[in-house]
Amino acid sequence: MSRIIPVFIPHLGCTHRCVFCDQNAIAAPQAPSAREVRELIEQALPMAQGGEVAFYGGSFTA
Repeated sequence: MSRIIPVFIPHLGCTHRCVFCDQNAIAAPQAPSAREVRELIEQALPMAQGGEVAFYGGSFTA
């Protein structure tokens, strides 16, 4: 069974404070660094058994 390695990216470009996605309340406004993301993936890969990396949240257009 393959597994998903989740990486959560905050919506840093959004200036709104909507109840359903207020990043300050949910996850803090700081995004993980590239190094932190790489380390997370490298630690999870041996357990993922050929899994996939999935990016959640964020906006690549903001």
